[in-house]
Amino acid sequence: EDQIGSPLLQRTTRTVALTPIGVALLPHARKLLSQFDAVMAEVQDVVARRSGRTVVACLPSLAYRLMPLVTTAIKRRHPGLNVVVKDTNLKGVIESVVSGESDLGIGGFIGHHHSEVESSILATDVFHVVCPREHVFARSAKVRWRELANYPFIGMGHETGIHELLNEAMEKHGFQLQFVAEVSQLATLNGMIDEGIGISAISSLMLPREKHSSLVHRPLIEPIITR
Repeated sequence: EDQIGSPLLQRTTRTVALTPIGVALLPHARKLLSQFDAVMAEVQDVVARRSGRTVVACLPSLAYRLMPLVTTAIKRRHPGLNVVVKDTNLKGVIESVVSGESDLGIGGFIGHHHSEVESSILATDVFHVVCPREHVFARSAKVRWRELANYPFIGMGHETGIHELLNEAMEKHGFQLQFVAEVSQLATLNGMIDEGIGISAISSLMLPREKHSSLVHRPLIEPIITR
């Protein structure tokens, strides 16, 4: 009433009634309140995770192996929640979270502290050698890291956490790898192994599906390296 400069209500000791200006304002007030209620309900749905949009940045191996299962489970529990998956390398995961482009990230932890993010360990996986079915390693139950030095090795690129982890492991444990190529995508890696260009070592979440037509994998020991 102070802002309008005119009474909206006629007040007596017994009744309260709208003035003509109050009557004219009433439908607009109702519309504003209805819009406010709708906004609050929408926000409450987002807070309760019944609706909204969540962006998850993760490694391609996780996007391939885990995120289809995760998104299916989320859709059952929260049908209105839209999950966006961004598959990228470890550097990209961290940058996406720091920039706010993603709400959270899932990637390999390589021991370095990143002051911009908080992290928690979800799981640990071990490394396996991947080779063609006709390779000598296919006849072994387990393979020692130092045995890999006798064969051409295909590594993951510098932008991946795997690359840095293996470099640290070689320096710490004193084994060598005979690098002949580096790749950044799992599909490329599997294709090059399939063509006989070399073997590789990757963590269990990155492994080809079981009963792959041409590739096999065996756990690597001495040492057991984890991610």
